[in-house]
Amino acid sequence: MRALVIRFCLKFGEQNLDAAAQSRRNDLTQVPELGEYLKYLKPKKLGLKNYKRGYFTFRDLHLTYYQTNDLRSAPLGHFSLKGCEVTPDISVNQQKYQIKLLVPSAEGMSDFIIRCDTEHQYAKWMSACKLASRGKSMADSSYQ
Repeated sequence: MRALVIRFCLKFGEQNLDAAAQSRRNDLTQVPELGEYLKYLKPKKLGLKNYKRGYFTFRDLHLTYYQTNDLRSAPLGHFSLKGCEVTPDISVNQQKYQIKLLVPSAEGMSDFIIRCDTEHQYAKWMSACKLASRGKSMADSSYQ
């Protein structure tokens, strides 16, 4: 049952992002973006899973994360999601809402995992990541 709710949230999240994009299409001065604290993990082959907390921003096709919400500070990381592989990793019983990203890098493909605290937060970020992986931003006029 909760899996059905999550699928609904994902679809509802995409529709909400679409509605936000529709309302901003005529306003070229405002680019839709997301920003909030999330947990993340850059898995190592032999390392322990130590999630860290960071402030993430999503704008256009780019994901940037910082130590705090002070966006004037140097980012901990920044990458384009265009062409990356986005995979859901959900365990409803454990209330685990994760987004697995396989990101192209100089060394090949790198894993990056984002952990959300709630279903709603997961739906927003998953929808944005899926759009970006297809080369579409939340403001893209071709997104329907």
